Amino acid sequence: MSMGGVVTGIVAAEEPDIRAACLWSPAAVAPFEVGAGFLKGRDIAVELKEKGYFDADSHRMSPALVDDIARLDVYGRSRPYTGPVRIIHGDRDDIAPLSYARRYLDHYTGNAEPEVVEGRRPRLVHRAPPYSASPSHLAVPACTPGALPMMIDELVAKLDLETKTRLLAGQDTWSLPALPEIGLAPLVVSDGPIGVRGTERRGVSTFSSLPPSTCTAARWAAVTSSSSPKIRRS
Repeated sequence: MSMGGVVTGIVAAEEPDIRAACLWSPAAVAPFEVGAGFLKGRDIAVELKEKGYFDADSHRMSPALVDDIARLDVYGRSRPYTGPVRIIHGDRDDIAPLSYARRYLDHYTGNAEPEVVEGRRPRLVHRAPPYSASPSHLAVPACTPGALPMMIDELVAKLDLETKTRLLAGQDTWSLPALPEIGLAPLVVSDGPIGVRGTERRGVSTFSSLPPSTCTAARWAAVTSSSSPKIRRS
């Protein structure tokens, strides 16, 4: 989704053996906005001059990253892919306008299919059937640690392909669906390496949002890396 959708299109064109690609709300607008010196209506140059970085949703963008995004050829690098492409985009997306997603169709050779959905940003939601979540209903037989792998294999063997896929895709942005037939209750997860912010991306008063370790490492700047914020126990 978003810049991940942009990267998906590029990776599909540059890596072999990718059978199909799905660009989910691709933020193809980013290079054009950033190249013009703005992001979401804010002047990038002013913030870079004042702070030395640009604050993008609590993530610090360095001048080098701004330059990389501005020079990114989104459509040109995605064009060589000849496999099937599905482009899913909301008709009222105010972050990545639909018009930029439609431009992909001018660059692909008839192998891309758009799917415009109602709303700002489409969400993948699997609705699980209602069930009684009593402790007895979700009870899993006790077992010794050595027998646990075998028990897990037996439970997974009871699931059909569609149910396994639901587990991989998730019930919504933050949770896995319940599977009462094998004693599995709903499981809520959160962002991994960059912090924990609950089930909402916006609208919360306090959350942790750390610099992604992969981006920090890619800068090869030991001083910058060592000055990253630390989480301390209270």
